Amino acid sequence: MFSLLEMLIALALTVVLIGAAVPLVAANSGVSATAPEMLDEQQRARLGMEELSRDLAMAGAGLSVGALAGPLVSSFAPVIPRRMGLTGADAYTVARPEAVTIIYASASPAQSVLMQPMTSPSDALQVDPAVGCPLGTQVCGLQQGSTALLFDRSGRFDLVGILGLTGGAASIEYRQPGPPAFSYQPGAAVAEAELHTYYFDAANLQLRHADGAHSDVPVVDNVVALSFEYFGDPYPPTSPKPPLGTANCLYDAAGALLGGMSILPAAGGTLASLPLAAFADGPWCGAGSNRYDADLLRVRMVRVSLRVQVSNVMMRGRSTDFLVPGLNRGPHSIPDYTMRFDVSPANMGSRR
Repeated sequence: MFSLLEMLIALALTVVLIGAAVPLVAANSGVSATAPEMLDEQQRARLGMEELSRDLAMAGAGLSVGALAGPLVSSFAPVIPRRMGLTGADAYTVARPEAVTIIYASASPAQSVLMQPMTSPSDALQVDPAVGCPLGTQVCGLQQGSTALLFDRSGRFDLVGILGLTGGAASIEYRQPGPPAFSYQPGAAVAEAELHTYYFDAANLQLRHADGAHSDVPVVDNVVALSFEYFGDPYPPTSPKPPLGTANCLYDAAGALLGGMSILPAAGGTLASLPLAAFADGPWCGAGSNRYDADLLRVRMVRVSLRVQVSNVMMRGRSTDFLVPGLNRGPHSIPDYTMRFDVSPANMGSRR
């Protein structure tokens, strides 16, 4: 039998032990609650990195046939810091830190040259079946619904949608807003291609992707910041060079290289930092709404910063760790997570 004193002592010890255990249980409970949210936050950031890295790595992949075979950057700028396409496109004079458009030829064998001139999107697209086209294919293997890229030596380019195939020709849809400055002669390059626009939707806190046609979808939710920085050749570009008698943003009609573009200091290596303002002051290459600043021909590397937040407002605090403050006042908040990474597209390597 226990005496009353012994029972009181045992009860007191139990109370002390429970009092000591409660904070530990509460702390572990808080950690358990934050772990899944933190994992989700990091996985969303990783998804954004993978999507952006994949398409940036492909930027500028070009043709393997025809006189314009090789990386696209030898003919036009395949990385442009703005939204492009049928809807939501920015003016060609705009350079945005939170948007990028990436262009590359697809892995499809649909690569050739124009057989007939095209001076309007209402003209039928006809390609030369003897230049690179798979045997037995109609319009070099282009399919209804696919995207075709047209470009020439002048520095101009256009992306069009294939609406239908009739005989050896395709009807097309122009993939830029406004009246097109559309003019291509036989020998201009034609290839199945891809356009990818990534941009930050601040109103909905999303990283979004558009294909330049009719698709515009979220990629990652609860994104609070996105920015792109550009690095490239310190020296002015020397391509594309048009045929004699034709001038472009780099050459006069006599084939003489124009001046006016400065040599930039290389920052801690072989690449120079290319400020966003340099992409919005000319000289302008290309034509129509697809015009682009000549400095974009220098781009060799893109640095991406993607910042995401935890989706649960109760897990966000009010310090500088949170771009969008939450309601958490305790110790178990989850700060915003930032991924910063560089991509050097293989097809935009050292060349001028």
